[in-house]
Amino acid sequence: MSDPVRQADILVVDDEPDVARIISINLEMADFGVRVAYNGREALQEVEKKKPDCILLDARDRWLAGPSSIEERPRYRKYTSHRCDRS
Repeated sequence: MSDPVRQADILVVDDEPDVARIISINLEMADFGVRVAYNGREALQEVEKKKPDCILLDARDRWLAGPSSIEERPRYRKYTSHRCDRS
């Protein structure tokens, strides 16, 4: 008997509930484990609870933008690896 494949844990961060819901539904349909945060503070709380395998975030979120972004906070820098800008 083979070991079951571990489901990836994805944290979706978006301040627009409808956008977060659409992304979450699609990821869940693809058998991913999904958690949702609606702002940067909630996202950081979720990361503290359990490190996700992937974080999909709205780079235009006011709280995450600028020098206070998650990428600039030393204790959270380890969770960032790739950035995709669609600007």
